[in-house]
Amino acid sequence: MRIDGYYINLDRSIDRRQLFDLQLDQLGLTSWIQRFTAVDGKAVGPSEEQLKNNVWACRKSHELIIRHADPDSATIIFEDDVEIFRDFSSTITKENLQGLVEQAPTTDIVFLDCAMYWLKAPLLLASAERHLKRRIDSLDGDDDDRHFSGVDIIDAKGTYAYCSAAYVVTPHGKSTLLRLIDSVREEEFVAIDTLYRRWIETGDLTCSLFVPFLATPRFNIQSTITTNEDVSQTVDLDEHLRINVLRRLLFAGKVALDLQALESSKIERPSSLAYRLGMQVYETFREKF
Repeated sequence: MRIDGYYINLDRSIDRRQLFDLQLDQLGLTSWIQRFTAVDGKAVGPSEEQLKNNVWACRKSHELIIRHADPDSATIIFEDDVEIFRDFSSTITKENLQGLVEQAPTTDIVFLDCAMYWLKAPLLLASAERHLKRRIDSLDGDDDDRHFSGVDIIDAKGTYAYCSAAYVVTPHGKSTLLRLIDSVREEEFVAIDTLYRRWIETGDLTCSLFVPFLATPRFNIQSTITTNEDVSQTVDLDEHLRINVLRRLLFAGKVALDLQALESSKIERPSSLAYRLGMQVYETFREKF
């Protein structure tokens, strides 16, 4: 199976482009991951509301890649705020993806990262810890001493809540997605990840998730879809921060958290003995599976 890849980047997001190109060069990925010029919601869009145009443009960018990529390849899609795991090129290979497709031929998408439903966080953390034994990362990212042994492949249904920052679309998935996208043309302002979640839950889309995450957004980076004002109106900022913390903790690379941001948040270490005992029982129970 051939693999190709794209990262979505606005023409005006020069700093992000330079940073992404730098990591592609450092990881030896420049030969098959290329820039895709994002549709700019500030320049085009069917709505008089800027936020709606931005959501529409983001979805359109993902759709255009899926529509125009080689139908027979596995296509990796990144958004340009993503940090990629250092051993990505030896983990995501055409042989590994071919093996995955042969074992599960109806797989449409494999997510390399996501925001998860809260109740699934302990399962994902335990899975990541099993594959990152001897990881001694400092939370701010200075320590680079870790051991990576592979990934678990988890059913995304009931786990995936949102996010389209990093994922693989299989050849089967391209056919499925184009049919589904064409069926919701009248819902042009529904975000792409909202559609993914809907289709996963209805069974129209078959998706898996790699844990630990092989790519994830850099911590606390500003979205190019929403402004600070938009985020404060539409998102619980504390929840947004906590989800970002979890995604970094599930990342196979450096945790690299902004400790100052955490200190000013409401995140606290659990102090309840009952909670700690319950989590120990949970971990012991989970090891049997």
